[in-house]
Amino acid sequence: MQGTTIADSQIQFDFSDIKTNQGISERRFLEYESPGSANLYNDFLFRDIE
Repeated sequence: MQGTTIADSQIQFDFSDIKTNQGISERRFLEYESPGSANLYNDFLFRDIE
C-alpha cells in the first residue's frame, strides 16, 4: 500500500505473512448481530451547511 502525503512525500507499507483471526473460532463470526445503527454515519463532508 502506498500513498502521497500533503507534503508530497511518498509513504509505502509492505505487508507479508499476515495471519488474521488467530484463536477466534468461526462461530464467533456467525453469531454476531450488528446494532441497527451499524450502517449509519454522519456525512460531515457533504452535509448542507446551515
